[in-house]
Amino acid sequence: MIGIFTLLSVYVHFVQSDKGMREVEEHGARSPHERWQNSHYADGKHSVHADHQVVLGSKKLAEEFDRLDADVAQSRLLTLAMTMDVDRDGFIDREELTHWIRGSLKKLEEEEAEMDFSQYDTDADGFVSWDEYRRSVYGTFSVDEYENETEWMIHDDELIFKVADMNEDGKLNLTEYFMLVHPEFYPELQKTLAIVTVETKDTDGDGLLTFEEYNGEMSLDDQDQYTMSRRARMGVADKDKDGKLNSDELYEFLSSEIDELVDEEVMHLFQIADVDQDSRLSMAEITSSYDSFVGSEATGYGELLEIMHEEL
Repeated sequence: MIGIFTLLSVYVHFVQSDKGMREVEEHGARSPHERWQNSHYADGKHSVHADHQVVLGSKKLAEEFDRLDADVAQSRLLTLAMTMDVDRDGFIDREELTHWIRGSLKKLEEEEAEMDFSQYDTDADGFVSWDEYRRSVYGTFSVDEYENETEWMIHDDELIFKVADMNEDGKLNLTEYFMLVHPEFYPELQKTLAIVTVETKDTDGDGLLTFEEYNGEMSLDDQDQYTMSRRARMGVADKDKDGKLNSDELYEFLSSEIDELVDEEVMHLFQIADVDQDSRLSMAEITSSYDSFVGSEATGYGELLEIMHEEL
């Protein structure tokens, strides 16, 4: 996953690299919300396993749970739920679950970024230089051989890279690399990305973005729930109600992406587990719905994983 390409509109660009034609997602080819939708609703069906990963904050841990007996999975979930219960009242309210899901989501992305880090650290020195990153993403051409559009993409990437390079040594350690690929978790990166986005997508040169400019060539159905949600959130961010976003307003809009998807997951889990509908989850309610939170061998995922491993 190339996380820096998370916060603008869907667009696919092809770049010739030394490995042949490869598909490169432009900035924001998928927003956090869009990536969430793709991982949670494969083939139009809700993926329970994606819930497990988000609750646990780890794909590896989710796979481990999928191999556990149901009673063991429930016991471990109970221990986890007690950790979520910050005020120790024996219940998990929406605020506590929201806090947990937000932290777990970041851990999940950190885990994946760590696995991807070596792909970009081509000289294996423990750092990713700008040249390593550029070559890995865009290929080995010299800058003047790229198409104009690709030059803009590279320019924008380099701006974000420099902001992520906290100690200004021209290379990124693992922590800085995570900031690069997931700026949605870092306000300063988000602010820079908002400025870059306005500069890149402002087609009429007024320093502002309309809904259409922001989405670019991405085809949106006005009747689609996500399109309506995105338009509504842009309306909220449009403080002066001029129908356009400046960089400050766009920053607020981009920041709301994470809040929205975390809220969606919390609402989904409450709909499943809050049997008495008192807006809090008892330990009994959580363990009774363990297959929605963490899974076990009984959910069928463990068996599927074993089959996959045998085929490798």
